[in-house]
Amino acid sequence: MLATDPARRIRAVGDLYRLLLNQEQVFPATAPAALVLPYLLDDPRTLSKDRWERRAGRRSLRAELLNWLASFADIARLDVEDGVGTAQNLAAARTTRPILHDRIADFCDADDPLVKEAALAATALLLADPALASSVPRYAPAVREVLAVSADSYYRWIARERLAAWGGGCHWSHHCGE
Repeated sequence: MLATDPARRIRAVGDLYRLLLNQEQVFPATAPAALVLPYLLDDPRTLSKDRWERRAGRRSLRAELLNWLASFADIARLDVEDGVGTAQNLAAARTTRPILHDRIADFCDADDPLVKEAALAATALLLADPALASSVPRYAPAVREVLAVSADSYYRWIARERLAAWGGGCHWSHHCGE
């Protein structure tokens, strides 16, 4: 992940998706990997910018790791019936959510707008965990003001979906796009 060679970084991030979230499933190694990634976010090497397979434009490794964590949190919200993995692997993924939330929260106020959006996206999806419900009022305004008006359609979708789930609806739908 932190290699100086950009091609190695890009390949490593691609491997995270291919090996640990392949076909929107969690595997035995997915939850442990999710717990390690937030500890890399503070590393100055994550500020290096590249073009990543799954996103248009250039963004920092930090933003891309947060995007992976958002994808992970999105899958952890689903059920075994949705084909996301075994009950054991899904349960392991879900137990990581409060820990991930604590590690990612600081990045929701990042100066880099792409890091901020990715952190808010991951946080909004992590807040699907009932144990984190008390944090929803703290993040709902930022989800509404930042994610709902993002240039990124995935972030706008997350905003619409989470605000509806939280009872905020999207009565500001002119901001929620699509």
